[in-house]
Parts: sequence; structure tokens; C-alpha cells
Amino acid sequence: MLKQLSAAALLLVVASMAFGQAVSAAPESIKAKLQALQKEYNAAIQDYYKPLQNAHSQEEAAKIKLDPAKSPAKSFLPRYKQIASEAGSDDSAVQAWIMVKSLAEETGDTKLADDAVETIMTKFIASESMNQFVTMLPYSNWGLKPDERLKKIGGMLEKIEAANPHESVKAAAMYGRAQLIGGDGRGDMVAAAKLYREVAAKYPNSQQGKRAVGDIFEAENLVVGKLAPNFTATDQDGKTFTLSDYRGKVVVLDFWGFW
Repeated sequence: MLKQLSAAALLLVVASMAFGQAVSAAPESIKAKLQALQKEYNAAIQDYYKPLQNAHSQEEAAKIKLDPAKSPAKSFLPRYKQIASEAGSDDSAVQAWIMVKSLAEETGDTKLADDAVETIMTKFIASESMNQFVTMLPYSNWGLKPDERLKKIGGMLEKIEAANPHESVKAAAMYGRAQLIGGDGRGDMVAAAKLYREVAAKYPNSQQGKRAVGDIFEAENLVVGKLAPNFTATDQDGKTFTLSDYRGKVVVLDFWGFW
């Protein structure tokens, strides 16, 4: 259930980015429709996940069973598709098609999700609005086998990087490939680190280029089998400790935070 909540949160973030940055270029009527629909969807998805958000612990959240039939995805999907069709070749259509793809995947309509991707890749591959699409690609298609997912999404990112003239999109596409290859520490971290270095060198002033610097360290050091980097911190009692003080002992590190 917590994974469901994370997926919903990610979808909201992507939607917020898309509608906050690119819809302003749309015709006024389309812009108004998109903004109104997004506001309505955000309220609906927050209400749907409210029981999980109000859970006081992971144990409590694990016992909560949400009814998939009540998910807003099914009712909002045709409405986003209608707006995407109305927007035609305008860049704002990318944002609507992104939502169509996400909601179609959630409802199990793989054909519509694939059609949305095909439309985006065919009609808008050179658009600066592709930035949002590129950003969400590494977090999609989890139903595929790892090698199939790497081939499909990696191929799209490479194609976008080659065809799109905007540096921000190119940087995001290359960075997305590095994320995909690294697989949250479970993939080819050597190849991921190499690609992160390329991003940092080729697009040093981009958001991705700056983030890649930290990702290089993570890819080369914070992986299974590597010696944990030494650090000094303060425990819950206010006592300062250094990790190396516990060398030779079994150590459990619990990192937590709020996102």
C-alpha cells in the first residue's frame, strides 16, 4: 500500500510540473480546461489515498485496503484523452497525453498507454515540453521484465536525446538513461557512473548535470560489496560517533526522512 501511495505522489509531482511549466503556452481555452481538470484530479486522488495518508504507522497502513474500483483514474482517463485530442499539435497536448499514459497504465489499458506514448514520440519529440515526459520515463513500465524495460525505455530516451534540439531535454534524457541503467543500486553501477560523468561533463549547468555529481559518488561507493564511507554523526542521545569506531562489529544503519 505504501508503494501505491508513493506512485500516486509521483504522479501528482509529474502532473504539477507539467501543468505548472508548459500549459501557459496553450490556447486559453485548453489551458483553462487542463488546469481545471488537474485541480479536480488532484483533489480526487488525495481523497482516495487519504486513509493511507492518515495512517499513524506502517503497520496500520499495511492493513488498509483501498478499493481499485474507486480510484479516480478510470473516470478521469477519458477526460484527459478528450483534452489531448482537442489540443491537437499544440505543445500543451504533451501534458494531457502524459496523464493519459499514466492513468491508462494504472487502469490496465496497455494499448491506450502505448498509443499515448506513440503519439508523444511521433508528434512532439522535438518539443521542449518533452522534458516532463523524459523525467517520468525511468519510473514507468514496472510490469515489464528488467531487460525488456531497460531496452524499451532506454531506447526511447536515446531516441529523444538524438532528436530533440533543446539542451534541457537532452540532459534529462541522458540522465534518465543513467538512472535506468543504475536501477536504484541494483543495476550496472559501473555503466551508470560512466554515464553520469558524461552528463556532468556535457551539461554542467543543467539540473541533471549538477545532480549527476552526487550520483557519481553514490554509483561508485554506495553499492553492495563496497566499504561503507566513513562518517561522523550524532545519535539519539546527543553522543557523537564515527562509523569506523564500529569496524568489525555488526552495524545496522537506519536512514529516514520526510518526502
